Amino acid sequence: AAPILDRILQEPVTAVMVSSDLLAGQLMQLAHARGIDIPRQLSFVGYGGVSALRSVSYPLTTVSLHLDRLARKAVNLIRRYAPGKDLPPELITPTLIQGGSVCRLTGASNVIQTISDSARQAL
Repeated sequence: AAPILDRILQEPVTAVMVSSDLLAGQLMQLAHARGIDIPRQLSFVGYGGVSALRSVSYPLTTVSLHLDRLARKAVNLIRRYAPGKDLPPELITPTLIQGGSVCRLTGASNVIQTISDSARQAL
């Protein structure tokens, strides 16, 4: 995670959208250890809705995927599957769960840096 944070800090960013909650948590810990004021200097948003990261010093703001609903719908689709039979599309709307890792900046030009798994592997 350290090389990712180094790369992020090379840009004039105020917020980071991270592809997983676990990576977001690691980046927040590293940023805090480097003296960065979270969320005033750098905000973090994760993706996945991992509830364990809501209990850290800065509860993570995250996009919840509702994995419980996703699993139930998948099981129901498998049960209804029949060769040659079309099934209706299923939609699960993600939800933003607000934590303490984001704040609104006034008078700043907000730039969001997205770190995907492929970008992380490239570092």
